[in-house]
Amino acid sequence: GSLTSKEKMLILSVLYWAEGNKTDFTLTNTDPGLIKVFIGILRQELKVNNDQIRVSIRLYEDLDQQKCLEFWSQIVGIPKERFLTTSILPGKKKGKLEYGMCRVRVAKGGDLLKRVMGINRIIAKRFTQI
Repeated sequence: GSLTSKEKMLILSVLYWAEGNKTDFTLTNTDPGLIKVFIGILRQELKVNNDQIRVSIRLYEDLDQQKCLEFWSQIVGIPKERFLTTSILPGKKKGKLEYGMCRVRVAKGGDLLKRVMGINRIIAKRFTQI
């Protein structure tokens, strides 16, 4: 069946709790499925539009930059020309991180960060009362 708005917000909050930055509304991960879910919920539930989404990628020097840009562009649904940066890191990770790491930030996302962190505090409080 379909998920409720509340369930989607819980998923977003837990993903952010695990993988998000605690000072601005940014999430970085290598898993395309996780990134798709995160961006999908941002768009559906929080009405974040593409103009607010900032994407950058981190790659190791042995990865094909164009292939990785095209891959993440398809995953996030934003043209690769709109990506902010591509950082090249020393070392070889081709076998482990085929497409590098994708960083998604919501511009002016301070209110979203407060909302998500508030949900996470409520979740933590519920489990400490058991």
